[in-house]
Amino acid sequence: MRLVILAALLAAAAGAAAPAPHDHRGKIAPFPSKLPAVALTGAEEATLAGGGSVQKQVRVGAGGRGFVVQDIDAAPEVVMGRILDFPKYPKMVPNLKRCSVYEKKGGNPKTLKVVMEVGVVGISMTYYIDHKYYEKSNVITWTLDYDIKSEIDESVGYWHVAAHPTKPGWTRVTYSVGILLAPWVPTLVVNIMTKQALSAATTWVKKESTKEADRLGRPEAE
Repeated sequence: MRLVILAALLAAAAGAAAPAPHDHRGKIAPFPSKLPAVALTGAEEATLAGGGSVQKQVRVGAGGRGFVVQDIDAAPEVVMGRILDFPKYPKMVPNLKRCSVYEKKGGNPKTLKVVMEVGVVGISMTYYIDHKYYEKSNVITWTLDYDIKSEIDESVGYWHVAAHPTKPGWTRVTYSVGILLAPWVPTLVVNIMTKQALSAATTWVKKESTKEADRLGRPEAE
């Protein structure tokens, strides 16, 4: 009898420990794994060549998405390596306090589920991201993991890492993100996590990728 009661208590405890799902199953349409190429003008190419980034509006389905394009003096495999190195994010990504992978699955795409905790002007929020990594095309898309409740309302995004069209050993990165926060979040925090998110992401990736390329050693010019 005691064993039966103990088994029942353990089963109840296991059920109680199961995470609560998120409040919804998606408010922003997720990014597809393949998007139209981002066309750049001569002036925009000059901006990239000068070390700046370019923001563009690209048609996706029936609507449009804002993207940022950045050229990086590092090979694509180095850049993608920085983006996928989630355990090191707290040392690389501004305002990120914690980041760890809690689930991995192989296949095409690969699945990497990551818990992140961001801290901005004294406010911390924990959220769960479900990344899909399309290795052959060097694309990562993500949404929230809707099976676990996050403290941000929504996050969807897209990375594309490609060899630079004219500079050997360089990379052209295209990035986009859509974030929704709770109504109680202060305007300053909303601006940092939404309006500034596009440029901030490519800035840290550029910095860390260049640093890693220097550490690894660059191939000698022919």
